[in-house]
This record gives sequence, structure tokens and C-alpha cells, in this order.
Amino acid sequence: MSELAFANNLPTNCSVVRRFKESFDDMWDYFGSVEAVQFKVLSDIRLLGTGLYGDGGQFNASLKLFRLRNGDDQLRVMVASVDNVFYEAHPPTVIAPISFSEPAQIPANVWHAITAQITKPANKTRYRKGAGGYGNVEADGVVFTFRNSIAIADNGSDISQGQIPELYFQIASQCAE
Repeated sequence: MSELAFANNLPTNCSVVRRFKESFDDMWDYFGSVEAVQFKVLSDIRLLGTGLYGDGGQFNASLKLFRLRNGDDQLRVMVASVDNVFYEAHPPTVIAPISFSEPAQIPANVWHAITAQITKPANKTRYRKGAGGYGNVEADGVVFTFRNSIAIADNGSDISQGQIPELYFQIASQCAE
């Protein structure tokens, strides 16, 4: 297993924003498709990583974080990534935290897209997904706005459903340099 796949790579003082009201098993299909959602924040933050669903078995994921020029997901610049991370999440814990090797600086009011390309275990026929996604969420005083990433996502993920349930962050003004 990759060392990047565990929560102990996240600082104990990180905050969590949760995108979905609920999660459940469904016939959601990974097969290397790209999961994506866009977000912006109203305060500067440092994005540390994301949670990904995994419900038994070993999964493999690659994460990418893009800054969008003029809010357009076709005009994007990669600002962070992590490739080929193996992770497991077994019930009752169905979310595995995946961290970037370095925190990504996220300025206020700038659209970003986070993507995950997930490969499932061969024996899995049902996959957990989040549902009832929020357009706006406040976590520890930071307001996140989410929107669809149509030009990047190719598996039906959007703000209402998908595989990226959590983002882990720190408020930039509270971080020691």
C-alpha cells in the first residue's frame, strides 16, 4: 500500500467539508473514468487532500487539482496531484483520506476542479457513492461553493452525486509558514 493513502498524513488540525447528505451502495461504475467537481471558497485555504469512497477491497486512485482560468474547466492548470495511491476503507468507515504530497494554496473566489480516477477491486459489483450533494457548504467558517465540471467528468458525477465526499483543508490565515 502507498504511504499516501492514510489519514496520518493529514495534520490533526485540519478541517473537513462534507459534500453529500448521504451515501449508499449503487451500481456506480469506476473502470478508470474521471470523477470531477468544481469548487471555490470565500476565504484563502490550503487544500490538503480529499476523501474517496471505498467499501471493502483495495482501490487505486489518482487525484488532480486544477486552477481554472476565468472559471472555465477547459482552461485549466494543474496545481497538485498524486498518482497510483492504493487505499482501503472497510465498513463502518467507507471514506479513505488521500493527501497531496504538499498542501495546495487555494485563493478565495477562484474556481478549481478536483478530479479522481479510481480503479476498483475486480470482485466488486456495487460501489458506494454520495448523493444529495450541496451547492454551498460552510465548514469551520469557510464557505465552499460546488458546481458541475462537465468538461472533465466523464462518469456522470456532478454536485448532486459522486465519489468525492470530503475535502480536507486548513484556513490559510491560521497556518504557520
